[in-house]
Amino acid sequence: MTGMAPTPLDSSGCTNPAILDRWHPVAPLYAVEAGGVHTTQLLGVELQCRLDTDGAAVVSRLDPLGVEVAATAAYGCVWACLGNPSPTGADRRLPRCGPR
Repeated sequence: MTGMAPTPLDSSGCTNPAILDRWHPVAPLYAVEAGGVHTTQLLGVELQCRLDTDGAAVVSRLDPLGVEVAATAAYGCVWACLGNPSPTGADRRLPRCGPR
């Protein structure tokens, strides 16, 4: 349809647990070090990323819910999960490679 602007997802735009329950990188770690705050969007949800006084990642929703979501800092990024995250690596399978 010509002339229609795409509509951004609202906070309820994604309802698929296969996507919501995954960890997603939301900010480079350098953007939140030394007291920095990084604002971004994940699956249509505005987020604010920062580090707390202990250096742990904190990611908060900037929508009417305004709650903190599961967050961690690893591999040079801040990661967030909007759903119910599995323990780190619990949702991964290790394939068998090489000779048996």
